[in-house]
Amino acid sequence: MKIKWLKLHQCIDSNFKDGLNCLDNFDCYEEEFNGFQYRLYVHKDEFDDESSSLVTAVLGLYDVEFEQEHNPSIFQIPSTMINRIYSFINA
Repeated sequence: MKIKWLKLHQCIDSNFKDGLNCLDNFDCYEEEFNGFQYRLYVHKDEFDDESSSLVTAVLGLYDVEFEQEHNPSIFQIPSTMINRIYSFINA
């Protein structure tokens, strides 16, 4: 099944300066899990004077059974917090 990701792309187009063209600077990850298809766009901003970086993520979620796309989420999180979450998951 080919998912169009209309809500996800509309969210990116509306919330980022370069609209969908900004996706050239993002990594994309997709996975199906428990009846849902996930698509995650991730970008890392690094700063010269900081030991951590800021990660911007846009998450799309699609219910495969009901063929319905949910509203996407945008969030920013410091890389140090992601490292702690990774350690928690792998403990």
